[in-house]
Amino acid sequence: MKSPNKLLFMFLMVSSTCMVASSSSWLMTWMGLEINMLGYIPLMFMKESSSESEAAVKYLVP
Repeated sequence: MKSPNKLLFMFLMVSSTCMVASSSSWLMTWMGLEINMLGYIPLMFMKESSSESEAAVKYLVP
């Protein structure tokens, strides 16, 4: 069974993607993309192995 946190972040990503697709202004599009990123980053760090988390850090911090 999935953890509640994972489901919350997945819902956040899906709802923000719908927000971007239905927005009529650039500001709402930008806000939806930022919310999407805030849902995606925790999902990257919820991996069990440390090498996957290390790769996520290397991806986000150039």
